[in-house]
Amino acid sequence: MRFAVGEKLTSSYCIAFIGGVLMVSSSVFAYVSMVPKGRFINQVFNNVTTTSGVKFGSNINPLNNNAAIDLYFDVYQPAGDTCSSRPCVVCMYGGGFTGGDRTGPGGGQEAQALARYGYVGVAPDYRKWGAENDAAHKIWPAGFVVTAQDARACIRYLRAHASTYKIDTARIAIVGCSSGAFIALNVAFMDKPSKIPSVVDTNKFGGIEGNSGTPGVSSKVCAAAGNSGAMLDTNWIEAMSPSYAGYQSTPDGWGVPTDTGTPTSHWGSYFTYYGITPISARLTHVGLLSGTLVAAPNQHCPGGFADSAHMFLYNAICEVGRKSGTNANLALGKSALQSSTSGGMSASRAVDGVTDGIASNNGVSQTNPDAQAWWQVDLGSEKIIDSIRAFNRTDCCGDHETNYDIKFGEDGTNWETCSYERGAMKSPSTYRISGGVLGRYVRLQLHGTNSLQLGEVQVWGRDSNDVTGALSYNNPYSSIGLNAEFPSVFVVKSDAGAIDLPREIQGAAGDVDVFDCAGKLVQKSVMKKGRVQGKDFKGVKNGIYLVRIRSRHAE
Repeated sequence: MRFAVGEKLTSSYCIAFIGGVLMVSSSVFAYVSMVPKGRFINQVFNNVTTTSGVKFGSNINPLNNNAAIDLYFDVYQPAGDTCSSRPCVVCMYGGGFTGGDRTGPGGGQEAQALARYGYVGVAPDYRKWGAENDAAHKIWPAGFVVTAQDARACIRYLRAHASTYKIDTARIAIVGCSSGAFIALNVAFMDKPSKIPSVVDTNKFGGIEGNSGTPGVSSKVCAAAGNSGAMLDTNWIEAMSPSYAGYQSTPDGWGVPTDTGTPTSHWGSYFTYYGITPISARLTHVGLLSGTLVAAPNQHCPGGFADSAHMFLYNAICEVGRKSGTNANLALGKSALQSSTSGGMSASRAVDGVTDGIASNNGVSQTNPDAQAWWQVDLGSEKIIDSIRAFNRTDCCGDHETNYDIKFGEDGTNWETCSYERGAMKSPSTYRISGGVLGRYVRLQLHGTNSLQLGEVQVWGRDSNDVTGALSYNNPYSSIGLNAEFPSVFVVKSDAGAIDLPREIQGAAGDVDVFDCAGKLVQKSVMKKGRVQGKDFKGVKNGIYLVRIRSRHAE
């Protein structure tokens, strides 16, 4: 992880809000030149302008004899804002799919709060789904499809009328509370017809986009966040999916699982759901920004979601469009090494441009069955690395590469993990590093003892001067355990007392550096067993700080 001269923090970080812990990695922000100062970090707008009852679509309710229904949203804008192109957050209210309205928790309340941070906040209607059921248990997955259709119709309308509300169409996100969180997840990740559960009759209920309002306009979002939500299949999350942060108490007061399980409430309890823990693991697996925020136990949709999640949204939304220039395969023809060489199949064969994975075409590099066999490439100088694409050997041996880490570094000796594979590597497999990382070397390293065989490795990125903000670092630490040795940075909310760090790193130890939000070093200390004592933070006032933990290990 790289810091500028004088220990000013310019690299990426994971975010953790104590008192509700949000862990997420991200870039520093593209909107730094916007006024007023502190936009998106603080609620710099005292007043909000509200436009109520904007009709964005009409549809039918399949649970009410196909009765016609009009759909509306309320839009909240920061009063006096002079910016002509602003990020927009669509806020979906909660109510168990059966109650609530767009003014309530997760909806208008969050939209107003986000408007004070400088976003355009929008709170839409969606069709209530009722508590009805049928023998085949098809009603709830169909409800997920239909309610997501309504959210997508709202997004399409906003994108088509962006000039009216001064919205940056590349920066539209979705958040939600309870049922609204389920909707946010489904809009973000259930984005292809093939992902619609097979029990849903799409002839009756419609497909991904539905039939309501502004056809032909994109309904994609660049980020999502959910307060007390879960999803039906984490495999919906793919390498180019949006970033996501989940906010939930453990246990949840209404039975929404944080891990894998079924809700204890009546709705949808016959399906298996995946909560914030497997969702975060899947996001990390494919190289996306991810967040896990834990609230006090036995609450459901605890309040203050906008205030807790706004830093994640700030990072994830401003990530879009941050990059300039054109990506290139930085590894092609560069110097490569591996832990050993088998049968003359040198490391350089994985950067020769031959992707067919056939050894007789000089297209395969191979090591001996080494302990933790590795392959690495030297990009020649520090570059911004945005994604890594790995091609497997195809002429024999099958998809045998499993359990490996993808690492980057500045010197070829010290490494940080940016992604990993815990299944058979498909060819090709793409590992996206949201926001990019700054490094010169890239390494693939197996766990255990095996021969590492690669058809080709492509490292896509740009020159290191081609960046408008600091770089992100995607940290899979909580998913792979405490034995990894690489630094991490968390954002903590200090009460000028003891700082209890997330449970994912409890039991860890290391040197601790504390920075303010401007990146200025304000304190140094030592963490033991996941806790930093207040006596070490006498100079730290109440507020939000960046805490870097170095040389971390299990005690």
